[in-house]
Amino acid sequence: PEVYICGNDWTALQLAAALQLLGYRIPEDISIAGYDGITIAKILEPKLTTLCQDTVAIGRIAAEKLIDLIENPKTTMIDKFTVDGTLFKGASVKQLLSDK
Repeated sequence: PEVYICGNDWTALQLAAALQLLGYRIPEDISIAGYDGITIAKILEPKLTTLCQDTVAIGRIAAEKLIDLIENPKTTMIDKFTVDGTLFKGASVKQLLSDK
């Protein structure tokens, strides 16, 4: 594969370390991206490209929904919400032609 998109940053970091032990260069040979935006992913080399989740907003919305459920009990929960993340452009993804 040319790129791995991992479900979390820890998996991406472990994958990068394993591939580097096998002699692969990140991102020259294989690109890796994560999800979470954990601090260590922005420190290690190469810095991991990752989608940083807004945990403060997620916690606030979850608390508001929980309080609403306690105050106004429902038999079904169909509320859905989306919290946008922020892309941290590290150095673990090779530059694409459209980025030039």
